[in-house]
Amino acid sequence: MQVVAGIDLAGDPRRPTGLAVISGLKLSLRTVFSDTEICEAVNSVRLAAVDAPLTRSRGGYRCLDKCLIKLGFRVLPPSFPGMNRLTERGIRLRRRLEELGVRVFETHPLSCCKALGIGNREGFLEFMEKKGYKLAGELNRHTVDAAIAAYTAALHLAGLTIIIRAADGELVLPKPRVAVLGSRTFCGRR
Repeated sequence: MQVVAGIDLAGDPRRPTGLAVISGLKLSLRTVFSDTEICEAVNSVRLAAVDAPLTRSRGGYRCLDKCLIKLGFRVLPPSFPGMNRLTERGIRLRRRLEELGVRVFETHPLSCCKALGIGNREGFLEFMEKKGYKLAGELNRHTVDAAIAAYTAALHLAGLTIIIRAADGELVLPKPRVAVLGSRTFCGRR
């Protein structure tokens, strides 16, 4: 059984970071704070999806962010006030996790929900329950965003994601079966 994690990273380690781990149909949710806590919690997983920019901007939006916006997703640039600290922490955490042998990718939970055709966090929880997942642990917006990221990691292992690539980064989203994103239509295969 493959175990994956999702991390809704806070820019400041004194603020809560949501953490979700999927093992089979069990979805464990909790809040952590330090990078060490995060690393200890996910050091045995194969793949972790992080809700935070994992590459820097040269000021303003990254090319990656511009691509996402053109596709109809709403994202903030890494240079946006408050995002600088999050970006730097995300880059450091990625390095630490990769040193532990964990593959890491960037994702964006609200964009994942849009790609899945789910309107909001509550809709995602209903979606997971209908799929047979058993939720355990703390339930708050941080852990739900982490759960969305973890589900995206599980889909990625199953080959059911798309990767949006640009010169300055990449982001993974669930593969829409047929989803209209902005003015473009993308059709995923079953």
